Amino acid sequence: MIPLQHRANAAMAAIDAAKTPLQKHEARQEGLAVKADLEKQIASDAALAAFKNAKPENSGGMWNGAPRFIHMVRADGSKPTAAVALPDGTKVMPIQGQVPVPENQVAAMTTRGWKRANDVINDKHTAMRDPAIPNGDAA
Repeated sequence: MIPLQHRANAAMAAIDAAKTPLQKHEARQEGLAVKADLEKQIASDAALAAFKNAKPENSGGMWNGAPRFIHMVRADGSKPTAAVALPDGTKVMPIQGQVPVPENQVAAMTTRGWKRANDVINDKHTAMRDPAIPNGDAA
C-alpha cells in the first residue's frame, strides 16, 4: 500500500498536470479519496488516544470513584408519581415506581419508610395463598 503522503503528492501533481476535463476530474477524485483516507486515519488515531487516556473501569462496570445508586421502593407498596426529595435535599423522579438513591443516603431513606427494591422482591415473609395459584389463575 502506498503511504498517504505519497498518494497526496501524486494527486496534487496530477491535478496540476491535468489538461483535459476528464484528467482533471480523475485527479480531483483521487485527491478526494486521499482526503477521506487521511480523515479516517486521523479519526482512528484520535479514538485510540481517547481510549488510552480513559479512566479504567472496575469489574462492576462503574468508573472508579463514581457514586453507586440503589433502587428503592416504598415499604407500603405504593408507587410515587412525583419527584421524591432525598435526604440531601435533591429531588429525584421515580422510574417505574423505583427511586434511584445514592448509596450513602440509603440508611436515611430506610428510616423514612423506603426499602431496597431487591429486598421487596426477595422478601421471604410474604405469604402466598394456600393453595398457591400461579399467575393469579383462578381456574
